[in-house]
Amino acid sequence: MFTLKNDFLRYSFDERGLVCEYTDVSTGISYLASDSHAFYLNTFGGGKVTPASVSVCGNIITVRFDKPDLEFRMVYLEKEKYIKFTILDQNPMDVKYGCFIFAAVNTTDRDGNAPFSSTARTLCLKCNMLELPGRCERVGSIAYSKLGAVGVSSALIGVPRDLLVEALDSAVEFLTIDDIPMTAFGGQHGADAPAAHEDYVIASLIKEIDGDEWLKPLKRVNIRQVDFHQGGMYRQSDYVFHPELFPGGAADFKRKVADTLHRNGMRAGLHSYSGMVDVNSRYVTPIPSKDLYALAEYTLACDLSADDDTLYIEGSSESVATTQGPHAYSNVTCLLIDEEIVIFKSKGEGGALGSLQRGAIGTKAAAHQKGASVRHLRNMYGYFQSIPGSPLFYKLAQNKAAAFNEGGFDMMYFDGLECIGSSCPENEKTEGLGWYYEALFVREVLRGCKKTPVVEYSTLHPQIWGSRSRAGAYDMPYAGYKQFHDIHCRDNESSSHRRLLPSQLGWLSLWPTLGNPPVYDNWMNKIEFDDDADYLGCKSIGFDSGLSYGMPKASDYEKSPGLCRKADKMAVYSKLREQKYFSAELREKLKEYRTGYRLIQKDGKYAFERLERLYMRPYSFKDDENAETVSNPFGRQQPTVRIVGECTEAALANPTIVIEFDPERPAVEQQLLYQYPADKPLDIDGKEALGLWVKGNGKDEYMNVRLEGQHPWGEGFGDNVIHLNFEGWRYFNLCECDNGDYAGVAFENDIFDIDSKSYLWQRLRENFKYGGIARIRILFTDGGEGVYLGALTAQPFKASPIRINSLSANGATLSFNRELIPGRFIEYDPKTGKAAIFDRLGNSEPIWAGGSLELKEGENEVIINGEADGTRRVKVHLLVAGEIISD
Repeated sequence: MFTLKNDFLRYSFDERGLVCEYTDVSTGISYLASDSHAFYLNTFGGGKVTPASVSVCGNIITVRFDKPDLEFRMVYLEKEKYIKFTILDQNPMDVKYGCFIFAAVNTTDRDGNAPFSSTARTLCLKCNMLELPGRCERVGSIAYSKLGAVGVSSALIGVPRDLLVEALDSAVEFLTIDDIPMTAFGGQHGADAPAAHEDYVIASLIKEIDGDEWLKPLKRVNIRQVDFHQGGMYRQSDYVFHPELFPGGAADFKRKVADTLHRNGMRAGLHSYSGMVDVNSRYVTPIPSKDLYALAEYTLACDLSADDDTLYIEGSSESVATTQGPHAYSNVTCLLIDEEIVIFKSKGEGGALGSLQRGAIGTKAAAHQKGASVRHLRNMYGYFQSIPGSPLFYKLAQNKAAAFNEGGFDMMYFDGLECIGSSCPENEKTEGLGWYYEALFVREVLRGCKKTPVVEYSTLHPQIWGSRSRAGAYDMPYAGYKQFHDIHCRDNESSSHRRLLPSQLGWLSLWPTLGNPPVYDNWMNKIEFDDDADYLGCKSIGFDSGLSYGMPKASDYEKSPGLCRKADKMAVYSKLREQKYFSAELREKLKEYRTGYRLIQKDGKYAFERLERLYMRPYSFKDDENAETVSNPFGRQQPTVRIVGECTEAALANPTIVIEFDPERPAVEQQLLYQYPADKPLDIDGKEALGLWVKGNGKDEYMNVRLEGQHPWGEGFGDNVIHLNFEGWRYFNLCECDNGDYAGVAFENDIFDIDSKSYLWQRLRENFKYGGIARIRILFTDGGEGVYLGALTAQPFKASPIRINSLSANGATLSFNRELIPGRFIEYDPKTGKAAIFDRLGNSEPIWAGGSLELKEGENEVIINGEADGTRRVKVHLLVAGEIISD
């Protein structure tokens, strides 16, 4: 057995590379998990290969493998807080082995909460790691055959938890940005940068930039940073700034925008795509760069004149792609032939590509000879891509650094960084090295920056961790806000905080229902209620997570009173978070999963009050169908009442039958997954109101009729949830989607865990079109025994009004006697005795309310009285308050 040791760690392995000891020196506690090898190969196709022998002579470790016949020698240095490993040589040099993993160990720190923390830290650009640095479970460094192992260097760190940052500092003490992507505001010091905790907005084109007036909508919500997304104020790739706004280029931007932000205590961000090329840039027109990346390459089968409408490639054109994936919005059939871009619109026999647009995108139509290369350019987010490692690749990095310097920027977002990696697999030289070229691009940009930026990326892997300042950006949710934030916070704990990085809870829309709704108001894009906003604010304080939003405009505030109220609310949360107003002990309570609070004032101080939303969805307003039981976890009280109106079907004599279930056979004995061809999806556009006869089983179980969309019609999911706690047959209108309303309900045989990040975008962000449905999935919570189904039908919906008379419980009645239009909601505040009807923009109309509603602790039967055609016309929220916590 060989033992390496420093002041904190004892690390031992045997003659076959098996780790025998991984121990905290000060306590003698072992953190070694089973089946740990200090050294091994990952040959990809061949899997894990352990050494034939390991030997140590002085401070030289020799690791030998039999298959393949290969030997590595490395030197180790036992430093106070880390052990450094450097590969000296490899013999023979020409063996292709995939990856060599060294200085590795599997620890028992599965959740990152152990008092003894372990990590690897790469010390050169060619070295990768098994996990992001931080409080790791799997520790190890990786050398790659394609990059060469000689000179690869890394540190193994095992120290008490509170010394981890100090140990990481010590390991990279003598490194610079020329060695690895690292900055004073990144990695272990991301949390130290004040800017990394500030709230920001993502902006595009802002024309009204004279003076400070354009900053007012931002200051209202306590925004500290403006992240300027490419395409508005400047052009991607060559960074030509908007010629009308900034005739002097980047210097004009600095004077008019960045300097204005700085005078107001704010920062400017440069948010552009990584390694991507604007189709209008000098790298495409008039002469395209030879370094544009192609997803496929063909050969011209015969001469092509300058005005031919059809070209022919060698072989068949059947495999030539006409689409390029979910994020390729345009220019997906562009072919680069010599110095001309040709767009094809059709395919034919004999390798034909027809209906050509010649001299496309500002290039010049020309004649091309047989045998010429025909390169199908890859498109992502509307842009072409550069070949990783090409001269254009480096030029794009240099351009970004120059724009950052000249434009007076303070922060930098590397969007689409993962697209560099996705351009690597088609090339034998770069396949498997996406992480390396992404890190190379980041390093090349940062080494050109004259001041240290606050940095974010659209992806994160170990080699770029050291320059990242904050993590956690998700795309905006449009439903199930509390569930979305819970999953986001849980993911931040493992992917950000465990990795020593501060987190954020963005990107967000300040008012998600501001734009035109798909289908109808509150159908897919759900109204964000006050308690949703409070939930977000409390989680941001609990986890010390910054917030980021889409850019609000003055006209948005004028359009939406709801946005105004939310902006003012979120500004208070933001300022209290910045001030560290609450103790760590109090903030810890706000972190609890599926547990809501709201900010209140008590005795002249801010405090938090527990808040829960009780949910009921009556089948109809008829007797015995209009009552449900809710459970109040707190003391007796009058709840805040919210009644949300929903659409129904415009009943047709002959509705479209979508699925013909057999009503005589149990549902679970029938087909419950229906899939439609990608080129011929289910099209029920204009007939969005589904109808389904269901025979319940009288149990507290649920069924979900889920519609699943597909590209290019939208890849979102639409849940239609039915409570099966009735007997006999009932007809259900399935109109507005229920995404997020049943967040705690888990369906058997589902494709995701309800508490996981899996399919989160499809569940709570993406829309779908009823003209492009890929699948219908019928799901049950507990087997669905005793449930029968009739035909699933589709017909148009109608937004007929709903008469809301009253709510009753425990002998008390709260009356409204008011019509409610679908897509709007009534809200009653028991503290003021006032009620109002709100629309999706937050416009409100005061209405009369009389009497009261009171819930006792525990179970309460609540009855709603009203009139409406159809079934399931309202959802009822009852907000109940509990314990108050304060410092």
